[in-house]
Amino acid sequence: MIADEIYLHYIYDDNVFTSIASLKDMMERTISVMSFSKTFSMTGWRLGYAMIPEKLVSKAREFLSLTSSNPTTFVLAAGVSALKEGWTYVEERRREYDRRRKYFCNAIDKIGGLSCKPFEGAFYAWIDVSKTGLGSEQFVERLNKAENLQLTNGLRFGPASYGFVRAALVKPVSILEEAVKRLERFVGSL
Repeated sequence: MIADEIYLHYIYDDNVFTSIASLKDMMERTISVMSFSKTFSMTGWRLGYAMIPEKLVSKAREFLSLTSSNPTTFVLAAGVSALKEGWTYVEERRREYDRRRKYFCNAIDKIGGLSCKPFEGAFYAWIDVSKTGLGSEQFVERLNKAENLQLTNGLRFGPASYGFVRAALVKPVSILEEAVKRLERFVGSL
């Protein structure tokens, strides 16, 4: 099992992160992958780590030697600094993402034809657009043309996401407010 656990520090509403490796008989067969990009906002620096069962370490090294390169010295230094001093920053970001999540999902729910269930982790909102009569691909294309607002087509994440679009809540609330206005105007024009 390869478990993408890069959002473990961004959990809300008293939810608790549970690693699959902590489940019965899973520790010895789970590789947990972590990322500095999401945890410490080091996007683009391609620094991460994995927790690998000892019996898989040599195979993992072999695989990584063929698929990745080593990070530069300044990126490694930034990673060390983040681990030593960055946890206050992570908690501040978590609180801010929670504030954005609450604002955004509440605002989307007030737009007729759209709904957004508050998510429990990460910083992406899933908006149900199925009541607009448009599929997620059409919705994203037409929204972008009409309002110059780019959301992600849910189908990129599999067929179960048809009728959903994803919004990254990484911008300040003032920008999210503008996005909500554009969404409301677009949906009103359908």
